[in-house]
Amino acid sequence: MDTESQEELSRILQQEPEPELEWTVVPRVAFKFAYWPLSQGARQRLERLRREGRQPTFQEVEGKDISRAWESFSEGAGPEEGRG
Repeated sequence: MDTESQEELSRILQQEPEPELEWTVVPRVAFKFAYWPLSQGARQRLERLRREGRQPTFQEVEGKDISRAWESFSEGAGPEEGRG
């Protein structure tokens, strides 16, 4: 079931009978427009969007498939790289 907002998710979770939840721990954190640290593919999509002068969105950088959270990322993609 896809939800697009926190309000929609809250409404779904308050239904009767109470829905069963399944939690999945992923190796990267969803932050603003991408999973962090950035995978090489996400970094390329982000750079393309910025070159085009567009504001990146999570959907454009990572898409809707949660399996992207398991994409490998380079050693140099640490938190200090995003500053500046």
